[in-house]
Amino acid sequence: RRVLFRSRKKSFFDVPPMFVGVMPCDDGNLILSVEEREEILQKYPTAKKFIKPFMSGEDFLKIKIRYCLWLKDFSLDKIKKFPEIYERVEKVRIFRENSRSEEHKKLAKKPHKFARSNFVEEKKIFIPMLSSGNRKYIPIGFIEKNVVVSNLGSFIPNGDKFLFGILSSKVLMAWLKKCGSRFKSDYRFSATLVYNTFPFPTPTETQREKITATAEKILSVREKYFGWTLATLYNEKTMPEDLRQ
Repeated sequence: RRVLFRSRKKSFFDVPPMFVGVMPCDDGNLILSVEEREEILQKYPTAKKFIKPFMSGEDFLKIKIRYCLWLKDFSLDKIKKFPEIYERVEKVRIFRENSRSEEHKKLAKKPHKFARSNFVEEKKIFIPMLSSGNRKYIPIGFIEKNVVVSNLGSFIPNGDKFLFGILSSKVLMAWLKKCGSRFKSDYRFSATLVYNTFPFPTPTETQREKITATAEKILSVREKYFGWTLATLYNEKTMPEDLRQ
């Protein structure tokens, strides 16, 4: 018998919502490397208020460090006092004005803002949007509250270790394989197709404690491999046996 799934904007269950990260639409001008951030701060120390850590799925999996200009809460007049930053904003405006998309052209009126500004200043569970089909588990983890998640990742504000344990399970992977879509051979983890349709359990207190304890063990074992990327830790060929257990 065929069972059809429909995407949902909200989960059937009482779980924290999952959000897709921000959409830059900036031609790279609002994103900073470590070196670019240092150059700006050396010249304008007070510009620190404009900069936040930025994370995509690849950054998360391969321990790449990047930053972004988070200017949403500041006026263009204030930004003009920092010429190098304002120059980047102007490049965003030009890029959007020259876009074929009418929606992007409208966004040119607010070039200092991301096209989609999903950001919650809370500690978050991070989920890469794409994960290799060679993995038996999706590498997920906790990230700090000031990190801006890119549109190549999703996040759950205030997610706890119990939820981390559920999302790290074989049951979740079975659901992802059945209900999620693919990009080439990679799994695509979607909030609307996977997370919001997933049949979350209603555990007893004992079961909740056991799942939480297992999640803590996973995180503890990962800490033993400091310096290893999650891409390596979760690769079937290189996954440590204690993490697999």
